[in-house]
Amino acid sequence: MIFAVPNTLRVHRLTARLIERFSKENPSCTFTPTASQRLYMSIYKIWEKYGEAEAEKYVREARIF
Repeated sequence: MIFAVPNTLRVHRLTARLIERFSKENPSCTFTPTASQRLYMSIYKIWEKYGEAEAEKYVREARIF
């Protein structure tokens, strides 16, 4: 199923929330603009393909390795 075009402001907020959580879990972790953009695009693609709920679930459950 294809969902509506993701709300870019909401995707930016989800990305910021994920980066903030990763930074709290590992204070020595920093994100380059390229890495941040890749996270944004990952969240955007998940939203686009599976919907907002799955994008939010990804942000809640994602782990950094």
